[in-house]
Amino acid sequence: MLIFSIQTFAKDAPEIKNGKLNLRGWSFEKDGIIKLSGEWEFYWNQLLQPDTFYQSEPDLTGYCYLPRYWNYYDIDGKTFPAMGFATYKLNIAMPVKGKDLAVHIKEIFCSYRLYVNGKLIAANGVVAKNKEDYTPEYRSQIAPLKLDKFANEIILQVANFSHIRGGLLNEIELGTHPQISRVRSNNLALDLFMFGAFFIFALYHFGLFFLQRKDKSMFFFGIYALIIAIRTLAIGEQYLTELFPGMSWELNYKFDFLTMFLASPALAAFYMSFLPEKGARWVKVLFIYPSILISLITIFTPVRIYGNVEAPYQIMMMLAMLYVLYVIIMGVIKKIPGSKILLVGTLLFFATVTNDILYYQAVIRTQELLPFGMLIFIFMQAYVISARFAKTFRNNEELTFELNEHNKNLEKLVEKRTQEIFQQKEEIQAQSEQLEKNYQKLALINNELEVKNVLITDSITYAKDIQTALLPPEKLLNKCFKEHFKIFFPRDIVSGDFYWCHKSAHQTVLAVFDCTGHGVPGAFMSMIGNTLLNNIVKEKKEYDPAAILHKLNCEVINVFSQSDSMQDDGMDMSICYINDETKEIKIGMANHHAVIFNKGEAQILEGSIFSIGGTISALRDVVYTNHVLKIEDEISLYMFSDGFIDQVSDKKDSKFGMTRFYEMLKSVQGKPMAEQSQILSESFYSWKGSKKQIDDVLVFGVKM
Repeated sequence: MLIFSIQTFAKDAPEIKNGKLNLRGWSFEKDGIIKLSGEWEFYWNQLLQPDTFYQSEPDLTGYCYLPRYWNYYDIDGKTFPAMGFATYKLNIAMPVKGKDLAVHIKEIFCSYRLYVNGKLIAANGVVAKNKEDYTPEYRSQIAPLKLDKFANEIILQVANFSHIRGGLLNEIELGTHPQISRVRSNNLALDLFMFGAFFIFALYHFGLFFLQRKDKSMFFFGIYALIIAIRTLAIGEQYLTELFPGMSWELNYKFDFLTMFLASPALAAFYMSFLPEKGARWVKVLFIYPSILISLITIFTPVRIYGNVEAPYQIMMMLAMLYVLYVIIMGVIKKIPGSKILLVGTLLFFATVTNDILYYQAVIRTQELLPFGMLIFIFMQAYVISARFAKTFRNNEELTFELNEHNKNLEKLVEKRTQEIFQQKEEIQAQSEQLEKNYQKLALINNELEVKNVLITDSITYAKDIQTALLPPEKLLNKCFKEHFKIFFPRDIVSGDFYWCHKSAHQTVLAVFDCTGHGVPGAFMSMIGNTLLNNIVKEKKEYDPAAILHKLNCEVINVFSQSDSMQDDGMDMSICYINDETKEIKIGMANHHAVIFNKGEAQILEGSIFSIGGTISALRDVVYTNHVLKIEDEISLYMFSDGFIDQVSDKKDSKFGMTRFYEMLKSVQGKPMAEQSQILSESFYSWKGSKKQIDDVLVFGVKM
């Protein structure tokens, strides 16, 4: 049917020159149909009636080649706009009178009247000199006519106020009525055959998609085939106008353009399933997004607007096709299955697209070939799908064979496995009995540990009570200082940090200890420190902080025999001596810092780098010094262990640090000591969050 539908015209047909065609040596019965293509007389902006040529000689614009759009003409340097009207004239010389003849008229933009020897034989729309009286129409038709012997005159009036092109797209064909009717019937048959083929392929691909919905390429290819099927009815013999005779010219053209614009994103979506991710993104940019935008423009604007995007769109489509072609060639090089067939189909499809673009732009005079290329492309796609299913079927057969072989040995395998399971069951039962015995033993041990843990915890809790009893009572602290606060957060039940205070007449001594370790070991060290400090201050009456530190260091070294061993326990501490009569303060520190606010000025007091006790202090002649200050105004003093400063945050995973602690002390100046204690405590717990407390915390603040 495809071969039969392509019409053959004589190669040696006479040419139309200067508006004249000589058919004296032509026989339609023997030589066939002739196309009325050549140089017609052209009268621009004139709608000339047949009798006008007998009454006067109209102003001839020139000779123009048909078929061609008149806005492509260049006659003696003069060009013509798409919108306007004109008259074409052709004189035909016949050897004999032609009775049973007809012409086949396809697409003329966008209305016309055709006269033969002064008689109107065909018309489309309403031809007029202005847009208000003009009506476009889109219809292919056959018009019967009779030609006289010798001279005949064909006059074609054309008007266009709608399209971006004016004039003729296709040749007017002249032949006997049966020949012309056969040509149109064959063309219609081909259009309907193409429609049926594309429609069946669309249903076929939809069916494949619904059977296997993971492969979306089948769905997009079905959409593409359905759009092409509809397009075959809107072009060629324009069968769509026969199905819907009342369809307007504007709506008919929207069908024509929309099927072209919407087919591209559907085809692009199909190609995307074969492309890598990067290539698929470029297809979206080159094909899908512009096509959707142009389709929306087509829907909401008239043809004189959306018709202008056809040429840029076709260039864009050619570039996109070149990119897709490049990606498919890379697939062939990489030996991707089905890529060779896809390449051949794409090349044929690309060639027919190129032909149709050049044909519609009046660059070449062939015919529409896209349906043929598309049909071949779909057949090749069907072959690829069939090959894919065949491969799947072969794989299924191989898997079935392997399954049958496996089933033959299944009983033996099951019997062997059953024996193994039974043996394993006996082993598991034996292990379970042993585990039960072990569990009972562990339960007894756990009970003993729980009892011992309770005893140990009770002992440590009692030790805490003893340690708490050794701390200075609140009554003594209130007597010694104008205001004070203490933040005391032991990490465990008992603490390695402690504070000590003694008052004798007008003299007060305050000490803050941070002993080695925390928990029970730290608590023992604090007991030793408390005992030694009582002896040095209360019994030996030593009140100078530097002297107290020196004596305490010697006592700790002696108690733990650190001069003769590597035992390294000790303590860091700060001691403050206050004389109410002389208004003098002395502060001595062993590996500690203190912060003092005097007359509104802040000062960080640095202590000795040596601790109390430990191997380093035992081997060196350690010297401790005092910081001496006069009480001339209100003074705030803060002594503290390193627990607050070294605490790690649950958010930043960093320590609180001395700088942040110092700034916080500055920020609370001027507030009562009780309020300062609350602010510091809340800041500590906010900083710590869900993080575990890493050390004992002690901060002691006093106002003097």
